[in-house]
Amino acid sequence: MTTDRIEHYKNENKIIGYENSKVYLNKGYIVSSDSLIYDTIKKEVKSNEYSTLIDLDGNKLDVDMFEYSFIKKIFASIGDIKLLDSIDNKHYFDELFIDTENNKMIGSNVRVDLNRENVNETYSKENEPRFVANSSI
Repeated sequence: MTTDRIEHYKNENKIIGYENSKVYLNKGYIVSSDSLIYDTIKKEVKSNEYSTLIDLDGNKLDVDMFEYSFIKKIFASIGDIKLLDSIDNKHYFDELFIDTENNKMIGSNVRVDLNRENVNETYSKENEPRFVANSSI
């Protein structure tokens, strides 16, 4: 974890990073937030504040809260979740889980606005390409 300000609560087994905090997950994932709480016993990091996750492909995930287990290698979030992928498609979720070990994700209540430049010209001039689904894998 890197941060501008850090506090260690030894009795609570917690390290809290404030202001410009980053935590480096496996496989090149990076989470940035102004508040990161690391549990030294459970080997978990979480935040109840706005946070951003970026992967090696340049996908950017904005969340209101998250939890990540360094043991299970699972990133989880519930709430207002927005993913801007590397080709500028916008994905919205109500709930999202990312397996950072296998680079897979599953989400619920998915809404996707496709980048018009990546869709056949015939459709992009007449429509705003998008889709909605109950879940995405």
